[in-house]
Amino acid sequence: MFDQQTPNRLEIFLTISEAYEFLWANRNDFARMSALPVLILAFADVIAIAFFPMQDGRITYQAWAVRLVPAVFLYVMFSVAWHRRFLRSSETSTFWEALRWDGRKTVFFIRLISIFLCVALISLSPTIIIAIIGFIISTMSGVIGMSAVPPQGISLLGSTIVMTIALLLYARLSLWLPATAVDERYGPTAIWRLGQGNSWSLVGITLGAALPMMLGAFAIGSFVQSFVTGLGINGHLTGRLITALASGFCNYVTLAAEITALSIAYRKLLQQKNAGVPFFQND
Repeated sequence: MFDQQTPNRLEIFLTISEAYEFLWANRNDFARMSALPVLILAFADVIAIAFFPMQDGRITYQAWAVRLVPAVFLYVMFSVAWHRRFLRSSETSTFWEALRWDGRKTVFFIRLISIFLCVALISLSPTIIIAIIGFIISTMSGVIGMSAVPPQGISLLGSTIVMTIALLLYARLSLWLPATAVDERYGPTAIWRLGQGNSWSLVGITLGAALPMMLGAFAIGSFVQSFVTGLGINGHLTGRLITALASGFCNYVTLAAEITALSIAYRKLLQQKNAGVPFFQND
């Protein structure tokens, strides 16, 4: 199973608290590392809307592509740099060295894509199973004259199962990311075993670290949107740029909190493993 009882369970709230403390203590480094990605993404957003205007109030696929491509690569650069900022705090590197693309970031990118593909493929299995069960129930209900189970109920059950499995898989496999950032030679099997007994804790840590920041981002985004609308520039590119800058900054604060929490969880699990704590006794 994904998780089992273990005496070495990660403390969710303590880990999240430590992540916030680290982020606040290193807020100047965060500002320097996030400034360029936020600025680039804001301009990419404006360029996307300028060249590929919205149709029927919806962003076009071309605009999404213009925004998504730089977002992914900037996320990789920032993630590696911020993981190393926590896990290799004694390391001295310049701002440009931290964010420039190199072989380490290429490996990180490949493994990030691998994790998402693995989660997506495995999550499809329960979707197919639920669809088959729903078809059988509907068919049998019609044959024997019983009232059928509402399709909405089957769909909700399927979505819940898929979401749960996806979260658990991602939480366990995401430990591969901080390991990659600091050049640790762990394969997916070793990383999976490292998180043994802490699946739900890892889900709580990653979601819990991001949730307060997401709520704050929503509040800030609403305020900025109202401010831009009050100035009458919400339909102009200038208003779009202001909104994108505010949104980008909030997104990167959220990312930094989640990345820090994941790094803390990885370090604690690694320390316990190196101390000889029997992580794998329940395998």
